[in-house]
Order: sequence, then structure tokens, then C-alpha cells
Amino acid sequence: MKRLNNRGFAITAVLYGLLILFLLLFLGMIRILNTERKRMEKISDEIDKSIVNMEKIDINSDNVISEGGIYVTPYRGKYVFNITGDGTKEYYMYLPIYSIVSIKDKQIKVTRGVKTDTGITETDYTSKVLNGMGINNSDITSITITGVYTSVRKNDTP
Repeated sequence: MKRLNNRGFAITAVLYGLLILFLLLFLGMIRILNTERKRMEKISDEIDKSIVNMEKIDINSDNVISEGGIYVTPYRGKYVFNITGDGTKEYYMYLPIYSIVSIKDKQIKVTRGVKTDTGITETDYTSKVLNGMGINNSDITSITITGVYTSVRKNDTP
């Protein structure tokens, strides 16, 4: 009978040891996930604060850019625009200050601009915009910029 009790004691010790090891691993995983959640909440709060501080500035609806025309962005922010013939659907693009928006070969192009003493001059950097946004670039004849979400107030000069 003594042998049976010794075997039971050994098996119980192994099982309790495995249970304690499992609990330690499980609690460690929960701690790691909790730390990750807190970090993501902090990042989310920072993003919310930056978005909440942004206000929409309405831009004159006469800002229609057609083939050969340009628009120079007066603010850094998320610009709202409509494509002519695409109904009331709004599109968004984040642009730095002094970006030059134009339509060339039925494609929307953005060129980075630099402010100089004589005005805004283009740099060599050119980017085709709207690729992969579900817009057929060959159909674009003109766009209308209607507003911009920015943290700059209306009365501030860029």
C-alpha cells in the first residue's frame, strides 16, 4: 500500500507542477496583452487629440481644377475634393503646405512646392495621386477642392 501512495504523491506533484507552470505562462501572456492594449490606447488617444483639434476650413467652391490648371495648397491637412461627373462622392488626400495640384493627361498629379521670394516653385518630386483608390484616372477631366481639415485656424497665415 505504501508504494501506491508514493506513486500517487509523485503524480500529484508533477500535475501540480504543470498546473503552476501553465498558470505562470497564462498570467504572463495576459500581462503582455494588457501592456499592448494600454500602448494602443495611448496611441489612439494621441491620434484622437490631433484629429479633434483639426477644424474644417471651407474652400471657395469655384476652385475647379481642369486640364492645365493648378491649385496651390495654402494649408497642411486633409483636403476634400469631388471629381466632376462622379456625383456627390467625396475623396480625401493629405497634402503638405505649398503642394501644387494639377490635372495632366487626365490624371491628378501633386508636385511638392517650395516658397521662395518670387512665389511658389516646383521641386523635382512628382507623385500620381489616387492610384488604388477605385478611381479610373482616365476619366478625370476636372476636380473641385471644397475644404481642408487642418489644425491651422482660418485667420492664421500659412
